[in-house]
Amino acid sequence: MTRIVRRSAVFCAFVLSFSLAGCERTGAPSADDGQRLALDKPATGEITSGNRLNYSDGTRTATFRLDLEPGDAVAIEAGAAFCGRLTLYSLDADGRQVLQGPATDGDCVEKDGRLVQMRSSVSPEGGRYLLAFSGREPGDFGPYRVSMSPLKLDGDRDLVAGDEVAGLWSAEKTVALKIAEAGQYQIDLRSAEFDPTLKLEGQGVSRENDDDGESTDARLTAYLQPGDYRLTLGRVGSNGGVYRLSILKKDSAVAPGLELQNGGELPTGRDVTGMLQGEPASYQLVLAQRARVALALESDDFDTRLDLAGDGVRLSDDDSGEDTDSRLVTLLEPGTYTVTAFDLGEENAGLFTLSATVTPASDAMPALVPGVQQPGSLAVGEQRRYRLSVPESASYVLTMRSSDFDSVLHLLRDGEVIGTDDDGGDDTDARLEVDLEPGDYEVVAITFGGDSGSFRIQADIR
Repeated sequence: MTRIVRRSAVFCAFVLSFSLAGCERTGAPSADDGQRLALDKPATGEITSGNRLNYSDGTRTATFRLDLEPGDAVAIEAGAAFCGRLTLYSLDADGRQVLQGPATDGDCVEKDGRLVQMRSSVSPEGGRYLLAFSGREPGDFGPYRVSMSPLKLDGDRDLVAGDEVAGLWSAEKTVALKIAEAGQYQIDLRSAEFDPTLKLEGQGVSRENDDDGESTDARLTAYLQPGDYRLTLGRVGSNGGVYRLSILKKDSAVAPGLELQNGGELPTGRDVTGMLQGEPASYQLVLAQRARVALALESDDFDTRLDLAGDGVRLSDDDSGEDTDSRLVTLLEPGTYTVTAFDLGEENAGLFTLSATVTPASDAMPALVPGVQQPGSLAVGEQRRYRLSVPESASYVLTMRSSDFDSVLHLLRDGEVIGTDDDGGDDTDARLEVDLEPGDYEVVAITFGGDSGSFRIQADIR
C-alpha cells in the first residue's frame, strides 16, 4: 500500500503491551523523559523543534511513561496532523531501555477523514515501559493526542452462534465452533492491523475466504447443519494484530419443512431449492424424447450463471432472466444432460431456485442449406440450434440478422465451440467466415443480453 503523506488530520491507533513496532534511534529517549500515560486519561501536547531529535532521520519525538501488569493488553491511540510512528521500550531494573519488537513502520489507512494505523501484542510480564511518539519526516510538527485504554482478549475459547470475540493474532490458530441449529450463518473475521483469512471445515463443509468482508476483512456465508466445526484464522502478509471474530445466524429464507436439494436428478415441472456451499451445484436432466427445454435459475443472494452440457451440447447463460437471474431455452435430443448452477462472482454461497420445463418436440433439428435464408424467432433466453452438413472442404459465411436484438452466432463441432461472433455483420448483426473440413456442425443462434424477437439466418459457400 502506498503510504499517504498529505497533511490532513491523522489518527494513529496502536494496540500494545509487550511489543509496539518501531525503530531504535541514536539518541534514544531517557527513562526520566515524558509524561505519565494512564488508562483512560489522554495526554496532549505538541511536537516542535524543541523535542528530542532522532539523529538518523531528523524527526522529533515525544515520550510517555506507563506501567503494565502481567498479561495486560492495552490499546494506545496517537492522533496528529501527520502519520506518526509509535515505538515501545521496556525498562529493566536499572532503568535501561529494551526495544520491544522489530523496527517497523505500519502503513496509514484513511478512515473517517483520518489516517489510522494499528499494532498489537500482549505483555508477558509487568513493569515499566516507555512510549515514544515521533513523526516520519523531519518536517512533521504539530499538536497530538495520545490515549491508552484496556483491551479484553477472549478469542481462544470455543464459539457458538451469536458470539463475538476479540483476540491477538501472532500465528495461525484453529478455533472450535459448535452449531446447535441448522440454518444460514455469517462468519466475519475483521482486523484493522492485518489482512485476515478464514477457513471453515466440518460436517462435509470446506470453505475459505480472504476479502469478502469490508475492506480486507474475511467473511464466510454458509448453510450449516448441527455439529462441530473448525475455524482456521490466518493472514496475508507478515503483519499480526488484534482481530474480531463473530458468528451470526441469519434469518432463514428457507420455508419451514422445505428440503434443500443440492444435486441429483432434476425434476421437471416444479421448482428445486438449493444452497451453494462454496462450489457449484450440478443436477442431471434426463430426456426420453426430443424436447424444448426451458431452464431458469433465480437467486436473491448472488448473480447467477446457468450451464447446460451433454450429448455434444454446451450452453451457458448469465442474465437472460430478470435482473441477474439466468434463463436457457433450447431444443434437446433424448439423453442425459448436466445442469449446473454457479455464482458468477465465484463466492458460490447462497440460496437459489432452479426449474426445468420440458415440452415434447417432434420436429428434427432444422438444417442450414447453403444459399437459403431461414426465418426464426427467439423467446427470452432461448437458443436456436441448426445442423450444418459439410460434404467437402470449403469456406463458409454464416450470417444472422435481426432488427429486434443484438445477434450472436456460435459454431460447434462435437460439442466444442470452434467459432463465435457478435457484431461482425452490419450494425449488431453476426457474421462468421470460416474454413470447414467435411463433417457435421452445429450452429447456435442466440441474442446478446437474452432479448426476444425475430431473425434471419443463412449459410453461404464462398
